Amino acid sequence: MATIRPYGFLSEEEKATMPKISIKLIRRMTSYLKPFLIPLGFMFILTAVSSSVSLVPQIISKNIVDDALLGKNMKLLILLLGASLGFAIINFFINNLCNFLKRKVDWELSINMKTQLFNKLVYMDHDFFKNEKQSDIKERLTVDVTDVVDSILQILPEIISSLSVFITAFAVMGTVDWRLILAGLAVFPLECLPKRLNNQKSFNKREQMREMNKTGSHFVDENLCVNGSLLMKLFTKEKSISEQYAKIHQERYELSKKTHREGNFFKLLILILSKTNSLLVYFVAGYLMIVQKNDAITVGSITMTIALCSRLTRPVNMLMNSHSEMLRGFAAFNRIIGYLDKENKVVPPVNGVKEKVCEEGDIEFSHVDFSYTEDTPLLKDVSFKLPAGKCFALVGPSGAGKSSIINLIPRLYDATGGSITFDGVNIKDIDLEYLRSNIGVVTQDTFLFNGTILENLKYAKEDATQEEIEEACKNANIHDFIVSQPDGYESLVGNGGLKLSGGERQRIAIARVLLKNPKILILDEATSALDSINEAAIQNALDRLLVGRTSIIIAHRLSTILKADNIMVLKDGQIVEQGQHQDLIKLNGVYRELYETQFRKVLDLEKAA
Repeated sequence: MATIRPYGFLSEEEKATMPKISIKLIRRMTSYLKPFLIPLGFMFILTAVSSSVSLVPQIISKNIVDDALLGKNMKLLILLLGASLGFAIINFFINNLCNFLKRKVDWELSINMKTQLFNKLVYMDHDFFKNEKQSDIKERLTVDVTDVVDSILQILPEIISSLSVFITAFAVMGTVDWRLILAGLAVFPLECLPKRLNNQKSFNKREQMREMNKTGSHFVDENLCVNGSLLMKLFTKEKSISEQYAKIHQERYELSKKTHREGNFFKLLILILSKTNSLLVYFVAGYLMIVQKNDAITVGSITMTIALCSRLTRPVNMLMNSHSEMLRGFAAFNRIIGYLDKENKVVPPVNGVKEKVCEEGDIEFSHVDFSYTEDTPLLKDVSFKLPAGKCFALVGPSGAGKSSIINLIPRLYDATGGSITFDGVNIKDIDLEYLRSNIGVVTQDTFLFNGTILENLKYAKEDATQEEIEEACKNANIHDFIVSQPDGYESLVGNGGLKLSGGERQRIAIARVLLKNPKILILDEATSALDSINEAAIQNALDRLLVGRTSIIIAHRLSTILKADNIMVLKDGQIVEQGQHQDLIKLNGVYRELYETQFRKVLDLEKAA
């Protein structure tokens, strides 16, 4: 259960992004509460009752002093003390029941919101994750959901509690001389002013401290990660980095000292004013009793007035801060629905085709255009047909559009013009899950989850048998390496697979795709991270595995390209040449230039090795 922030203020960033609080926004936010109306209703009622009951000891203090103590009535004293204890026990159980309902609704409401948001995110298109900050996504799922739930289950009950205390206290104090009440409340505005000012300063310091903590955390993440620590050692920056870290924390310490100094000053001021409040009641009461001979003023009424006025401090502060806390909740909810309402650029078809598609594996691009933005075309009028069971190689300089072509095949993006068909069916009409289940991709940057080798392999096929897994690994030339490890297939790969070499990660990724056994295979520079010996072994395996599969390869190595049935040369988003290696060399065009500047050098290095 999250705790309420002690400060009712908004940061400059929160103020800048604060949404307009409309009836539509309120209705949508409260729509999440429909399954919990009954427990919430009970919780709010119990909160009001508990707040009123909590004042009973202060209320009956008048009777204890006037009737029992001064009246020297022992029986009444025991009765009143027992009643005070009884109400405290009753209030304990009411609070426990209220907290139980609050925890239950908090847990279920948080799960509902997080699950709905997460389900939305996992189906978002690839472009969303390329453009959205990962930290923002995590914040929506954690901090923002917590802020929304807190505004409902923390702030609203606090408002109800504060109002209940006010109503009960003023109703009881109505039986006391109005001058005593006025004296008890006279210092309240003066007491609230320094509290408000202290909270504002504390909030600003807290925001500065939060930024310093973020800076320190980012500094640690950068310098103590695997790559950062390696760079630090290679450039002998250990001493410099240590000094920078010490400086960051020294600045944080200085800010903390300043915050405490200012806080102590305001605490002293607030203490003086709170004591002045009680002294003023005593003074007014004394004047009325001694000077004016007012017999209606009793010692018990003085005690009760002081006790009740002291209970009003927290409700006043809560009501002063509740507005900004509720706004923070609405702002968080607005950011959440910003994700929930975001349109997916790749829309799965309704009742998409699943039968008689991808059985052969023909792929055809017809006058395909593609761009992330309208003013920057990446592909222009691209047309080709990749027959079933054939292998095409894509080559071209960086930025030519090779990755764009292979991203369009599994619909990570949609073409902005033209059409792409599988076995004669437009891929936009094919069930998206079925389409992708028939495509295997080995990406240029291999990613492995932080787990075991076996877990990473089973990501492709959860029910795969050990025999199937080992067969795929043997074909990817990684089985012998795995079984040579102390834990075999249960060996941990580390964050992103950093415990493995680039070639080992690449081969595990290939085995993972082979385990999926797709009809269409895409290799995005899949062999570029391998040494020549392992590449030759894997290339022989791929030669066998590519038989019967429609495949498309992006590679920098000539040995890979020469295996293709057709080579397509891209430049500036267009296919400028295509054909066999020897034919393309004779054209003396883009391919010949690539051959002389890239492929031939790699080939010479391989021969030298």
